[in-house]
Amino acid sequence: MTFLVQARSAVRDVWIQPRWEGKPALGPWHSADGRDVVDLIAGGDLDQISFPVWFQAFGRGTRWGDMLWTGGLPCKVASTRFVAVLESIGATGWRTFEVDLRAKGGDPVPGYLGIATTGPGDDLDVTHLFGFQNLALRVKRHVLEALLGAGVDQFDHEPLDE
Repeated sequence: MTFLVQARSAVRDVWIQPRWEGKPALGPWHSADGRDVVDLIAGGDLDQISFPVWFQAFGRGTRWGDMLWTGGLPCKVASTRFVAVLESIGATGWRTFEVDLRAKGGDPVPGYLGIATTGPGDDLDVTHLFGFQNLALRVKRHVLEALLGAGVDQFDHEPLDE
């Protein structure tokens, strides 16, 4: 059995969004060569973007979770303790990347990394849903049990129909 794991999105939770200089209010957002900036961020390919990108908190939320809600965008940002559990069990199918995370006022927020899935596949412990990067992770039972067993529980999870 697999489980859906995603950030909490209640009003009290911290919500974040990607930002950069000159970002238009409405998307789609493209790089100079026409690629979708959000897709590049979601895949952890920040080195392919010619301008600095950061995530900034917005809204009323004050609860920093183990995964942070990105408003439905396919970008995933997870706590270093979430990542440490995945590393400790040797989970496959994911990778991390550095992110510049800022509080509402612009102060840096340490302790978070971007997380991207490396593909679909029944042999992987952590995968994406629907065949592409999106806001949630599909994880095997032992991954969810390891996260919860380590007290890493500030995220939503539910069983997926197989």
